[in-house]
Amino acid sequence: MAIDILWIIGFVEAKGCFTIPLQKVSTSKKKYSFEYINSLEKNDIIREIIRDGKLDYYTREKIKELSLEELKNLLIQIKFHSPKISYYFPRPTFFLTFNENDLQVVNQIKTYFKKLGINMNGPYETNKGKNLRLELKGVKNCFKLYELLSKQKWYTSKKEIFEKWGHKIIEIIQKKQLK
Repeated sequence: MAIDILWIIGFVEAKGCFTIPLQKVSTSKKKYSFEYINSLEKNDIIREIIRDGKLDYYTREKIKELSLEELKNLLIQIKFHSPKISYYFPRPTFFLTFNENDLQVVNQIKTYFKKLGINMNGPYETNKGKNLRLELKGVKNCFKLYELLSKQKWYTSKKEIFEKWGHKIIEIIQKKQLK
């Protein structure tokens, strides 16, 4: 059985795998300048980013892990750039694509992910019903996947690693079937 893993958007290794593209929504009446932003403390910058970026709780926690310099750059982009800001945390989406005859294996893999706390969407029919696709998206699911890979000592996020990982899951499932 062949598995194709299409990596649509890759992980950023240092930051994890979540995204909320920040929008410029300035609610503040203050006059901002580069000098003013450079004079702010880390907590003040975080407060400004959270307020103006309208971030959810999960993203707020990850923002707090950034260095002071990264935070300053992010705040400058929020205050002085166009509505679509270039600084964001990429949100990966990847697919496991199967032959239409592999429905049982697809369901077993989905169950395996669910036991790990990773919610896969699907299976969806693609290619006029010839293929089945499982899909992983969402901030929490992708971060759990990244943590799982880190525990497996896979510190890189290249496509080959995900292929090995996908095949390893299939091997585990097939061994359980034989028992």
